[in-house]
Amino acid sequence: MQKKSQNLFSSAGSVRATQKDSQNSFTAMIEIPKGSSNMDYGFILDTLAQDGNPLDVIIIVSETTFPGRIIEVKPIGMLDLSLDKKIDQKILCVPVNDLFLNHINELRQIPSRFLQEIKKTFRTHKWLDREAAVKAVRQAQDLFATSAKHPERNQARQ
Repeated sequence: MQKKSQNLFSSAGSVRATQKDSQNSFTAMIEIPKGSSNMDYGFILDTLAQDGNPLDVIIIVSETTFPGRIIEVKPIGMLDLSLDKKIDQKILCVPVNDLFLNHINELRQIPSRFLQEIKKTFRTHKWLDREAAVKAVRQAQDLFATSAKHPERNQARQ
């Protein structure tokens, strides 16, 4: 078993969760399942982004999902689409229990066609690494925990 601080799974692709997995995995809800792409769009539960909505998530998937599905994900990177003072971050993830994708731990492991598709869809300004993604999720969780806006925090956006 390969042990690096960034690896969440063994080099053999074991799906046994480690302590690091549980600390850096998050629960997401699917809002828009993949259509012709291999990506679902949704949000991470119990988070509150700077725009007042839950933190956005893009999940690379190998199987069909549906709106409202809850899925455990691990962050791979983050799209920073922020302009001026408007913060807009999207966490790029893979499902923890996806046997075809759970070996991915870093942006460089994602096939370039997926990254190009995301860039085209979101007109990406900047890619940030996994550590930046984890930090953004933690900040959104903290904001959620201290927010007075509790009624809408776990509901899908209207």
